[in-house]
This record gives sequence, C-alpha cells and structure tokens, in this order.
Amino acid sequence: MKKLFIFFFIVIELLVIFYLILRIYKNNKTSGKVSVNPIDKNNVSFDGKNKLKYFYEPKANSIEKTGPPLPFKATYTINSDTLNERYDYTVNKPKNTYRIVTLGDSFTYGFYNDTKDNWPERLEDLLNNRVKCTNINWFEVINLGMQGYDVQYEAYRFLKRCEKYHPDLTLWFTKLNNFIRLTKLCFLRQNNSKMRCKKTALWINI
Repeated sequence: MKKLFIFFFIVIELLVIFYLILRIYKNNKTSGKVSVNPIDKNNVSFDGKNKLKYFYEPKANSIEKTGPPLPFKATYTINSDTLNERYDYTVNKPKNTYRIVTLGDSFTYGFYNDTKDNWPERLEDLLNNRVKCTNINWFEVINLGMQGYDVQYEAYRFLKRCEKYHPDLTLWFTKLNNFIRLTKLCFLRQNNSKMRCKKTALWINI
C-alpha cells in the first residue's frame, strides 16, 4: 500500500513538472509577438527628468482624434493637467465634495472611447445622478489613466499628478500583464525594430 501511494505521488509530481515546462515553453514561444498601437508625437510630451527615461504624458490643453491605422475613431479631450478629462479640477477640493482618483492603463484612459464615454467619466455621472449622501454634495472622479503604461509608470504618474488633489479614494485598475510588461523594454524593442516612423511614437503591448 505504501509503495502504491509513493508511485501515485511520483506520477502526480511528474505531471505537474510536465505542465509547468509546457507553460514555460508556450510563454517563451509567444513572448516575441507584439502588437503595435501608434501615438501621435504631436500629442505627447516626454519627461526625461526622472528615472523613467521614456515616461510620457498627453500634451496639456489638447484634443486628439484617432484614425487610421486604428480601427475605431475617438476624440480625447486633454485638460490643463494632461488628464483625459472633460473638466479641469481645482487642487483645493471644494467643500462637501468626495474626490476619487483612477489609475491604470488604456482601459482606464479610455482608449477607443470619446472622453465623455470612458469609465471614470461615466462613474462620475452615475454617482452624481443617482447617489445621495448627507455630507456629500458632489463627486469628482479624476482620470489619471494612460495608454501603454506598466505598473511603475502608473505609480509614477500618481506621484507626479495625483497627490496634490488629496483624493478620498484611489481606484487602481490594471491588467495582470502590466506587472510583467516593461514600457521601457517596449520602447527599446521599438527602436531596434523595423517599425520606426518619423511622425509617430509607438508603444507596444507584449
């Protein structure tokens, strides 16, 4: 009985090892594949004054319209603080206002959606239209999301843009692969590839 138990235990271990090897092989096989999404250089600015050499943000007080080669059209309205927002927000929070800040990548930024239709804007409208609180007259949802960011870029943008707003709540929504994808590596791969373009800065999803 004891020998039978040991036999089955060894078989299970071998199956687990085989499964892990197969997963590693598949990951290595697909890690070279990339998808490229263009960002117009005229609509972004690079901040080279920090350890993130390729840190970039939308240009303040600008309007960006997507088109070919992207499959969907959208218009992004960038406010004076480089945020994809309909409004400017005062640094000093108005009285009886509950302030929420959202962090993330293209999903939070609202890629392929007009500014008014990204989820932070929709959340702000939903809260103000449907939620009634005794000590809260207004909800603000400030969108710090940016397309192409990995986790360290999202965190740096929080430090650079968010702390001054003193939010009551921070919502950080990011994809799992943003914990292993490095934006810097994406730029380096782009610079060494044949996908260079004089008019376009490219960010790459691995």
